[in-house]
Amino acid sequence: MSLVKVVLPILLLSLPACGPTEETAAARIHDDIAIASPDLVKVLLDNDHLTVTRFTIPPQGELPLHKGQDRVVYSLSDYRVHYITPNGDPVLNDLKKGTAHWHSAGVHAVRNVAATTADYLTVARKAFNPTPGVTSDLVEQAPNQAKVVFENESAKVIEVTLEPGERQRPHQAAARVVYSITPAKLKYTDPSGTAETEHAAGEVHYHAGGEHRVQNVGSGQVRYVVFEVM
Repeated sequence: MSLVKVVLPILLLSLPACGPTEETAAARIHDDIAIASPDLVKVLLDNDHLTVTRFTIPPQGELPLHKGQDRVVYSLSDYRVHYITPNGDPVLNDLKKGTAHWHSAGVHAVRNVAATTADYLTVARKAFNPTPGVTSDLVEQAPNQAKVVFENESAKVIEVTLEPGERQRPHQAAARVVYSITPAKLKYTDPSGTAETEHAAGEVHYHAGGEHRVQNVGSGQVRYVVFEVM
C-alpha cells in the first residue's frame, strides 16, 4: 500500500468537522415570507404605513424562519400553531376565530399542528401612524354597533356591525385598515364629502385619519374589522 493512500485518510479524519457557517445560517432566514411561501401567504395591501397579509397554512404545513415586523394578528379561523424562534422552544398558540394579539418584530417560524387550516391576517407596521394621538371613539359613541377586540399601546382592533339602513354617529379615528368580514355596500361621509362604496368579503382598504361616519345602504347585515396601528 502506498504512503499516500495511508496518510490521506488520516489527514481527512483529523480535519475539524465543519458545520454551516454563520453566513449560510443567516441565508436561511427569509426577508420576505410572501416570496418564500407564495402558496401560503398573500399580501392584500401594502403602503407606506402598513402591510396587510393573509396566511392560510394547511394541517402540518409550516412557514420557514423569516423576519416579521411589529404587527397585530387577527384570527380568521380557530387554529393551533407552534410559534418557533431560532433559539427557543416551540410555543403552542391556541387561537380562536375573531380574536387578535400582538407580536413585536423578530425572526420566527410557524408550524400548524392542528387538523384544520390556520387562517389569519397580520397588519404589520412599516412606519408610525400619520395621525399620532388619535384613536377611534366609535365604541364610546355607539357600543351597540362596535366592540374592541384587542387594544394595547401599539394597536387597536374594533369589530363593527351595521344592520341595513343603520348609520353611525360622526366619530374620530386614526389612519387605519378595514377588513370586510361580509360583503358591504356603504355610504362613507367625511369633511371632503360623501361617497358610496362596495366591498367584497375578504377585501381590505385603507382610510386616512379623521372624523367620519358610515351607513349601511345595502340589504344585508354588514360586519367589518378596523385595525389602527400606531
